[in-house]
Amino acid sequence: MTELLPCVAEQALVDHHCHGVLVRDADQATLESMLTEGGGWPGGSVFDSGAGFAFRRLCPPVLGLAPHAELSDYVARRSELGAAEVSRRFLSLAGVSVLCVDTGFIPETPEPLTSPAELGALAGGCAHEIVRLERVAEEVAAAGVSAAGFADAVRSALAARTVVGTKSIAAYRTGLDLHRCNPLLLTPLLRAIQPTGVPVMLLHNYPYHREAGYLAQVFPHVYVDAGLATHNLGARAPALLAEALELAPYGKFLYSSDAFGLPELYYLGAALFRQALSEFLRTGLDDDLYSERTVVRLTRMLCAGNASRAYQLGP
Repeated sequence: MTELLPCVAEQALVDHHCHGVLVRDADQATLESMLTEGGGWPGGSVFDSGAGFAFRRLCPPVLGLAPHAELSDYVARRSELGAAEVSRRFLSLAGVSVLCVDTGFIPETPEPLTSPAELGALAGGCAHEIVRLERVAEEVAAAGVSAAGFADAVRSALAARTVVGTKSIAAYRTGLDLHRCNPLLLTPLLRAIQPTGVPVMLLHNYPYHREAGYLAQVFPHVYVDAGLATHNLGARAPALLAEALELAPYGKFLYSSDAFGLPELYYLGAALFRQALSEFLRTGLDDDLYSERTVVRLTRMLCAGNASRAYQLGP
Protein backbone atom coordinates (compact mmCIF):
# COMPACT_ATOMS: atom_id res chain seq x y z
CA MET A 1 0.00 0.00 0.00
CA THR A 2 1.28 3.44 -0.93
CA GLU A 3 1.78 6.17 1.67
CA LEU A 4 -1.32 8.24 2.42
CA LEU A 5 -1.48 11.93 1.71
CA PRO A 6 -1.11 13.65 5.12
CA CYS A 7 -4.45 15.46 4.82
CA VAL A 8 -6.23 12.17 4.07
CA ALA A 9 -4.52 10.33 6.92
CA GLU A 10 -5.43 13.04 9.44
CA GLN A 11 -9.00 13.80 8.35
CA ALA A 12 -11.72 12.35 10.58
CA LEU A 13 -14.52 10.55 8.74
CA VAL A 14 -18.28 10.86 8.93
CA ASP A 15 -19.64 7.35 8.34
CA HIS A 16 -23.10 8.15 7.03
CA HIS A 17 -24.36 4.56 6.86
CA CYS A 18 -23.38 1.75 9.23
CA HIS A 19 -24.77 -0.74 11.75
CA GLY A 20 -24.03 -2.07 15.22
CA VAL A 21 -21.35 -4.64 15.99
CA LEU A 22 -21.49 -7.92 17.89
CA VAL A 23 -21.18 -7.80 21.66
CA ARG A 24 -19.85 -11.39 21.76
CA ASP A 25 -16.65 -12.97 20.51
CA ALA A 26 -16.59 -14.03 16.87
CA ASP A 27 -15.31 -17.50 15.98
CA GLN A 28 -14.04 -18.42 12.52
CA ALA A 29 -17.51 -19.43 11.31
CA THR A 30 -18.84 -16.02 12.34
CA LEU A 31 -16.02 -14.24 10.53
CA GLU A 32 -16.75 -16.29 7.41
CA SER A 33 -20.47 -15.51 7.55
CA MET A 34 -20.11 -11.76 8.13
CA LEU A 35 -17.11 -10.76 6.02
CA THR A 36 -19.24 -10.36 2.89
CA GLU A 37 -22.90 -10.65 1.95
CA GLY A 38 -22.19 -14.06 0.47
CA GLY A 39 -21.53 -17.30 2.28
CA GLY A 40 -19.07 -20.14 2.26
CA TRP A 41 -19.38 -23.25 0.14
CA PRO A 42 -18.09 -26.81 0.47
CA GLY A 43 -14.32 -26.74 0.28
CA GLY A 44 -14.13 -22.96 -0.14
CA SER A 45 -13.73 -19.82 1.96
CA VAL A 46 -14.89 -16.23 1.54
CA PHE A 47 -11.41 -15.24 2.72
CA ASP A 48 -10.12 -16.27 -0.71
CA SER A 49 -11.39 -12.97 -2.12
CA GLY A 50 -10.44 -9.32 -2.37
CA ALA A 51 -12.15 -8.64 0.94
CA GLY A 52 -10.51 -11.64 2.58
CA PHE A 53 -6.97 -10.79 1.56
CA ALA A 54 -7.43 -7.17 2.62
CA PHE A 55 -8.70 -8.43 5.99
CA ARG A 56 -5.74 -10.77 6.48
CA ARG A 57 -3.24 -8.06 5.51
CA LEU A 58 -4.64 -5.15 7.54
CA CYS A 59 -6.48 -6.57 10.56
CA PRO A 60 -4.01 -8.86 12.36
CA PRO A 61 -1.56 -6.03 13.25
CA VAL A 62 -4.36 -4.23 15.09
CA LEU A 63 -4.51 -7.21 17.45
CA GLY A 64 -0.73 -7.48 17.78
CA LEU A 65 -0.23 -10.21 15.15
CA ALA A 66 1.84 -10.21 11.98
CA PRO A 67 0.11 -9.42 8.68
CA HIS A 68 -1.32 -12.52 6.96
CA ALA A 69 -1.57 -14.42 10.25
CA GLU A 70 -3.38 -17.74 10.06
CA LEU A 71 -7.09 -17.41 10.74
CA SER A 72 -6.88 -19.89 13.60
CA ASP A 73 -4.26 -17.71 15.31
CA TYR A 74 -6.32 -14.61 14.60
CA VAL A 75 -9.45 -16.12 16.16
CA ALA A 76 -7.46 -17.23 19.22
CA ARG A 77 -6.01 -13.76 19.70
CA ARG A 78 -9.44 -12.22 19.24
CA SER A 79 -10.84 -14.48 21.96
CA GLU A 80 -7.92 -13.65 24.25
CA LEU A 81 -8.57 -9.90 24.00
CA GLY A 82 -12.36 -10.15 24.28
CA ALA A 83 -15.09 -8.61 22.15
CA ALA A 84 -15.12 -5.22 23.86
CA GLU A 85 -11.37 -4.64 23.43
CA VAL A 86 -11.41 -5.88 19.84
CA SER A 87 -14.24 -3.51 18.98
CA ARG A 88 -12.56 -0.60 20.74
CA ARG A 89 -9.30 -1.13 18.85
CA PHE A 90 -10.81 -1.36 15.40
CA LEU A 91 -13.38 1.40 15.81
CA SER A 92 -10.97 3.86 17.39
CA LEU A 93 -8.35 3.27 14.69
CA ALA A 94 -10.91 3.80 11.93
CA GLY A 95 -10.77 7.51 12.66
CA VAL A 96 -14.54 8.06 12.52
CA SER A 97 -15.85 11.07 14.42
CA VAL A 98 -19.57 10.75 13.53
CA LEU A 99 -21.65 7.65 12.77
CA CYS A 100 -25.15 7.52 11.29
CA VAL A 101 -26.41 4.12 12.41
CA ASP A 102 -29.17 2.10 10.75
CA THR A 103 -30.81 0.25 13.63
CA GLY A 104 -33.45 -1.50 11.55
CA PHE A 105 -31.56 -4.46 10.12
CA ILE A 106 -32.28 -7.73 11.90
CA PRO A 107 -30.47 -10.83 10.56
CA GLU A 108 -32.11 -14.21 10.15
CA THR A 109 -30.70 -15.22 13.53
CA PRO A 110 -31.10 -12.11 15.71
CA GLU A 111 -28.57 -11.42 18.42
CA PRO A 112 -27.54 -8.41 20.51
CA LEU A 113 -25.67 -5.60 18.76
CA THR A 114 -24.23 -2.38 20.09
CA SER A 115 -26.58 0.59 20.25
CA PRO A 116 -25.70 3.84 18.44
CA ALA A 117 -24.51 5.34 21.74
CA GLU A 118 -22.32 2.31 22.48
CA LEU A 119 -20.93 2.39 18.95
CA GLY A 120 -20.09 6.08 19.25
CA ALA A 121 -18.31 5.49 22.54
CA LEU A 122 -16.20 2.68 21.05
CA ALA A 123 -15.23 4.92 18.14
CA GLY A 124 -14.49 7.90 20.36
CA GLY A 125 -17.07 9.96 18.48
CA CYS A 126 -20.80 10.59 18.39
CA ALA A 127 -23.58 8.58 16.79
CA HIS A 128 -27.01 9.33 15.35
CA GLU A 129 -29.84 6.97 14.40
CA ILE A 130 -31.14 6.24 10.91
CA VAL A 131 -34.60 4.67 11.10
CA ARG A 132 -35.62 2.03 8.58
CA LEU A 133 -39.09 2.75 7.20
CA GLU A 134 -40.01 -0.89 6.67
CA ARG A 135 -39.28 -1.69 10.32
CA VAL A 136 -41.52 1.14 11.54
CA ALA A 137 -44.29 -0.01 9.20
CA GLU A 138 -44.00 -3.57 10.54
CA GLU A 139 -44.20 -2.34 14.13
CA VAL A 140 -47.28 -0.21 13.38
CA ALA A 141 -48.99 -3.10 11.60
CA ALA A 142 -48.23 -5.46 14.47
CA ALA A 143 -49.93 -3.05 16.88
CA GLY A 144 -53.25 -3.72 15.13
CA VAL A 145 -53.91 -0.42 13.39
CA SER A 146 -56.63 -0.42 10.74
CA ALA A 147 -55.83 -0.13 7.05
CA ALA A 148 -57.47 3.30 6.93
CA GLY A 149 -55.35 4.58 9.79
CA PHE A 150 -52.09 2.92 8.76
CA ALA A 151 -50.47 5.86 6.94
CA ASP A 152 -51.22 8.36 9.72
CA ALA A 153 -49.99 5.87 12.35
CA VAL A 154 -46.69 5.45 10.50
CA ARG A 155 -46.28 9.23 10.27
CA SER A 156 -46.95 9.58 13.99
CA ALA A 157 -44.47 6.82 14.82
CA LEU A 158 -41.80 8.52 12.72
CA ALA A 159 -42.50 11.92 14.27
CA ALA A 160 -41.88 10.44 17.71
CA ARG A 161 -38.35 9.31 16.80
CA THR A 162 -35.25 11.50 17.14
CA VAL A 163 -33.23 10.59 14.05
CA VAL A 164 -31.14 12.28 11.37
CA GLY A 165 -32.58 10.34 8.44
CA THR A 166 -34.78 7.52 7.22
CA LYS A 167 -33.93 4.56 5.02
CA SER A 168 -35.86 2.27 2.72
CA ILE A 169 -34.68 -1.02 1.26
CA ALA A 170 -37.58 -1.38 -1.15
CA ALA A 171 -35.36 -1.07 -4.22
CA TYR A 172 -32.94 -3.64 -2.83
CA ARG A 173 -35.05 -6.36 -1.28
CA THR A 174 -38.61 -6.27 -2.57
CA GLY A 175 -39.49 -3.35 -4.83
CA LEU A 176 -37.33 -4.40 -7.75
CA ASP A 177 -36.24 -7.87 -8.85
CA LEU A 178 -32.59 -8.34 -7.86
CA HIS A 179 -31.60 -8.33 -11.60
CA ARG A 180 -33.37 -4.95 -11.90
CA CYS A 181 -31.49 -3.04 -9.19
CA ASN A 182 -29.99 -0.42 -11.49
CA PRO A 183 -30.62 2.91 -9.70
CA LEU A 184 -31.60 4.49 -13.03
CA LEU A 185 -34.92 2.68 -12.54
CA LEU A 186 -35.56 5.04 -9.62
CA THR A 187 -35.60 8.06 -11.95
CA PRO A 188 -39.41 8.61 -11.78
CA LEU A 189 -39.31 8.48 -7.98
CA LEU A 190 -36.35 10.87 -7.84
CA ARG A 191 -38.22 13.30 -10.10
CA ALA A 192 -41.26 13.11 -7.82
CA ILE A 193 -39.14 13.82 -4.71
CA GLN A 194 -37.14 16.69 -6.25
CA PRO A 195 -39.69 19.50 -5.60
CA THR A 196 -39.60 18.73 -1.86
CA GLY A 197 -35.85 19.35 -1.66
CA VAL A 198 -35.37 16.27 0.53
CA PRO A 199 -31.87 14.81 0.02
CA VAL A 200 -31.79 11.22 -1.29
CA MET A 201 -28.77 9.03 -0.58
CA LEU A 202 -28.19 6.18 -3.02
CA LEU A 203 -26.39 3.54 -0.97
CA HIS A 204 -23.66 1.12 -2.10
CA ASN A 205 -24.59 1.13 -5.80
CA TYR A 206 -21.93 -1.36 -6.98
CA PRO A 207 -21.90 -2.55 -9.73
CA TYR A 208 -24.04 0.43 -10.76
CA HIS A 209 -21.82 3.11 -9.20
CA ARG A 210 -21.36 4.89 -12.53
CA GLU A 211 -25.11 5.05 -13.07
CA ALA A 212 -25.55 6.37 -9.53
CA GLY A 213 -22.91 9.02 -10.23
CA TYR A 214 -24.91 10.14 -13.26
CA LEU A 215 -28.03 10.53 -11.13
CA ALA A 216 -26.08 12.59 -8.60
CA GLN A 217 -24.94 14.84 -11.44
CA VAL A 218 -28.38 15.50 -12.96
CA PHE A 219 -30.50 15.67 -9.77
CA PRO A 220 -29.58 18.39 -7.26
CA HIS A 221 -30.97 16.42 -4.30
CA VAL A 222 -29.27 13.07 -5.03
CA TYR A 223 -26.09 11.92 -3.27
CA VAL A 224 -24.09 8.69 -3.63
CA ASP A 225 -21.61 6.49 -1.83
CA ALA A 226 -19.67 3.31 -2.56
CA GLY A 227 -20.30 1.84 0.90
CA LEU A 228 -20.19 -1.90 1.14
CA ALA A 229 -18.15 -2.31 -2.05
CA THR A 230 -15.11 -0.47 -0.68
CA HIS A 231 -14.00 -3.26 1.63
CA ASN A 232 -15.40 -5.98 -0.64
CA LEU A 233 -13.09 -4.96 -3.47
CA GLY A 234 -10.01 -4.83 -1.27
CA ALA A 235 -7.01 -3.77 -3.34
CA ARG A 236 -9.32 -2.69 -6.17
CA ALA A 237 -10.99 -0.01 -4.03
CA PRO A 238 -9.04 2.81 -5.77
CA ALA A 239 -10.51 1.82 -9.13
CA LEU A 240 -14.00 1.82 -7.62
CA LEU A 241 -13.64 5.33 -6.22
CA ALA A 242 -12.23 6.68 -9.48
CA GLU A 243 -15.15 5.22 -11.43
CA ALA A 244 -17.72 6.48 -8.92
CA LEU A 245 -16.35 10.03 -9.24
CA GLU A 246 -16.27 10.06 -13.04
CA LEU A 247 -19.64 11.85 -13.19
CA ALA A 248 -20.68 12.38 -9.56
CA PRO A 249 -19.91 15.92 -8.37
CA TYR A 250 -17.32 15.74 -5.61
CA GLY A 251 -19.74 17.61 -3.36
CA LYS A 252 -22.33 14.83 -3.71
CA PHE A 253 -20.20 11.82 -2.70
CA LEU A 254 -20.34 10.60 0.93
CA TYR A 255 -18.22 8.11 2.86
CA SER A 256 -19.82 5.03 4.41
CA SER A 257 -18.58 1.67 5.60
CA ASP A 258 -21.91 -0.21 5.81
CA ALA A 259 -20.13 -2.17 8.54
CA PHE A 260 -22.30 -4.72 10.32
CA GLY A 261 -21.45 -7.19 13.05
CA LEU A 262 -17.66 -7.19 12.75
CA PRO A 263 -15.75 -4.12 14.01
CA GLU A 264 -13.03 -5.08 11.54
CA LEU A 265 -15.30 -3.86 8.75
CA TYR A 266 -15.24 -0.33 10.17
CA TYR A 267 -11.46 -0.38 10.09
CA LEU A 268 -11.21 -2.02 6.67
CA GLY A 269 -13.73 0.38 5.13
CA ALA A 270 -11.91 3.42 6.49
CA ALA A 271 -8.40 2.18 5.65
CA LEU A 272 -9.29 1.19 2.09
CA PHE A 273 -11.24 4.40 1.51
CA ARG A 274 -8.30 6.51 2.68
CA GLN A 275 -5.98 4.53 0.42
CA ALA A 276 -8.31 4.94 -2.54
CA LEU A 277 -8.79 8.66 -1.91
CA SER A 278 -5.05 9.26 -1.55
CA GLU A 279 -4.32 7.52 -4.84
CA PHE A 280 -7.16 9.36 -6.58
CA LEU A 281 -6.09 12.80 -5.37
CA ARG A 282 -2.38 12.14 -5.91
CA THR A 283 -3.12 11.25 -9.53
CA GLY A 284 -4.93 14.56 -9.89
CA LEU A 285 -1.96 16.40 -8.43
CA ASP A 286 0.44 14.63 -10.78
CA ASP A 287 -1.78 15.53 -13.74
CA ASP A 288 -2.00 19.16 -12.56
CA LEU A 289 -5.80 18.97 -12.28
CA TYR A 290 -5.79 20.90 -9.02
CA SER A 291 -3.52 22.46 -6.42
CA GLU A 292 -2.42 21.07 -3.06
CA ARG A 293 -4.78 23.54 -1.39
CA THR A 294 -7.65 22.11 -3.42
CA VAL A 295 -6.65 18.59 -2.39
CA VAL A 296 -7.05 19.56 1.27
CA ARG A 297 -10.47 21.07 0.55
CA LEU A 298 -11.64 18.03 -1.43
CA THR A 299 -10.45 15.71 1.35
CA ARG A 300 -12.57 17.56 3.90
CA MET A 301 -15.58 17.40 1.58
CA LEU A 302 -15.37 13.73 0.66
CA CYS A 303 -14.46 12.45 4.12
CA ALA A 304 -16.82 14.49 6.25
CA GLY A 305 -18.10 17.81 4.95
CA ASN A 306 -20.57 16.49 2.39
CA ALA A 307 -22.25 14.21 4.92
CA SER A 308 -22.32 16.89 7.61
CA ARG A 309 -24.02 19.28 5.22
CA ALA A 310 -26.51 16.78 3.77
CA TYR A 311 -27.57 15.45 7.19
CA GLN A 312 -27.39 18.91 8.84
CA LEU A 313 -25.00 17.57 11.45
CA GLY A 314 -23.31 20.92 12.08
CA PRO A 315 -19.56 21.66 12.00
